[in-house]
Amino acid sequence: MNYKNKKRKSFNVHLIRFLCSVGGTDKVLMTVQYTSRIVYWHCMKNGNFALAKRLRNLEEPIDDFRILLRYYGLVPLVQWIIHVETNPPPSKLLLNINRMQNLVNIFYYPLEHAYWLGKHDVIPISKEKTKKLREWSCRLWTIYIILQFWNIWEEYKLLRQRENYVNSIEVSEPKTEEEIREKRSLKKVKLQLEKEKVTIFMNLIINTAYLPLTLNWSFKNFRISDASVGSLGLTAAICQFFTSWVATA
Repeated sequence: MNYKNKKRKSFNVHLIRFLCSVGGTDKVLMTVQYTSRIVYWHCMKNGNFALAKRLRNLEEPIDDFRILLRYYGLVPLVQWIIHVETNPPPSKLLLNINRMQNLVNIFYYPLEHAYWLGKHDVIPISKEKTKKLREWSCRLWTIYIILQFWNIWEEYKLLRQRENYVNSIEVSEPKTEEEIREKRSLKKVKLQLEKEKVTIFMNLIINTAYLPLTLNWSFKNFRISDASVGSLGLTAAICQFFTSWVATA
């Protein structure tokens, strides 16, 4: 098998693994959903109402299915809570931020689940209460995002400390065997730091895109256009697509 065939086979295996994961499926659907929203806005602006209606008919079931995909969310959340407590992050502040985010999610998931069940008349909830459930679940999501900005900032500060330490080793003259081994491993460490920096940057973009969306869904007096919803959603989708793709490599 030549190099091109090997590369193609490797890509195909990676693609299948990505699409078979819940996260991969969600990111593909999210990209389609928010692309549809942008095209919908363009169609409405230009008077192509027939196509706009068809796009809306596509977007709504995708949104429903993406919420349904999150129905197992409490299970990995419990696993994550246990992981955080047994393998705490390097600082007490980060640990407490993670705890606050986990607490928010404990309430977020049941509210979103109840909203979906009420919307589809699976459980007897009035339209007004269903709307309130959606608003409060999105408000909790907003709180999570604000905490995530704090999380990102703390992670970045810790990353800078590690970078400064690596740089200090790089310019120093090794004297012991341990220092020599440490200096030899610097290339690998620096590569890892660069990867972490990209992850932090991507998370910053994702959460910056999500914040106005969650505010739009949470409060009546905060409204953004369909074009803005589509653009912000697509930005978050593309960045999450990239991070999920890398994670399944």
